[in-house]
Amino acid sequence: MHPRDENGDETPGESGSPSESTERARSKREGEVLVHGIVVHPPQARPELGLMRGVPLRVLIADDYVDAAESLALLLSRSGIETRCAVEGQQALTRAYGWRPHVCILDIEMPGLDGNEIARRIRAQSWSERPLLIAISGWTSAQDRSNALDAGFDHYLMKPVEPAKLVRIIQSYLDSFG
Repeated sequence: MHPRDENGDETPGESGSPSESTERARSKREGEVLVHGIVVHPPQARPELGLMRGVPLRVLIADDYVDAAESLALLLSRSGIETRCAVEGQQALTRAYGWRPHVCILDIEMPGLDGNEIARRIRAQSWSERPLLIAISGWTSAQDRSNALDAGFDHYLMKPVEPAKLVRIIQSYLDSFG
């Protein structure tokens, strides 16, 4: 017996047989990835972000602690996000200008330009797509947070950053457009 839709018509392909229900469950979750206990949905087309269907979300990660930057890049790339890393301020700014990431995760304290200066310079650009800027820092005072938000950051997270929280912020940003 086939299940019926709201009009009483049989719905094809949902007979309940093991192979059909397994295939249905698989297709329902296609593209979703579990990252640190959070289901990350694949980025959808967002013309207002310059994010077209089939184009991966671009995330720039800048942290002078190379292992932290690379670990975060690996985590995010598991969900189909394209990542690039920078280990000092000027390198991060150059990559941001040339690559135009949708999201920038920037350490505040880096050699050369600090994260606040990078945020100010990115915000000064007349880009049609405004990237999400997330500050990560070991500095914990209210003044440090205020300085970062005044520089143009959208979020300020203290190290160590909980990966699930970071993923939720990025997913919420994407969801806010559609």
